Amino acid sequence: MKTAKKIILLIIIAVMASCQYGGRNELPAELIGSWETSNPRYTDRLLSFTDDEIHFGIGKGQVAIYTITKVKSSDLGHQTIKYVIHYKNQDNDDFIFAFAYNSAHNGSIMIDHQEGIWRKTAAGETK
Repeated sequence: MKTAKKIILLIIIAVMASCQYGGRNELPAELIGSWETSNPRYTDRLLSFTDDEIHFGIGKGQVAIYTITKVKSSDLGHQTIKYVIHYKNQDNDDFIFAFAYNSAHNGSIMIDHQEGIWRKTAAGETK
């Protein structure tokens, strides 16, 4: 009987852990839209999210569009959530994009390994 209780407890812990570090395929509404940065290095770049796609403005008006396959998140505290987005290109190659989203002051994104803060465009529209 004790073994069964331990197994059930382990299953409950595993389910709770997977919920804590979510593994869904859609982004939350506050991330949907276009984001820009004032960092001069990225003046002709953009970042945009739809429910199931991530768009990277790669310069000269070109946009690379990828399908989101999984979204993981973890609460870092201080109104900040760490997101890890798994996505695929047309050749079915897997990629990962990680960033921290802070909900204070109308929201901002800080991309891992990149200087600067990204803010939603005025209309927040997807370009």
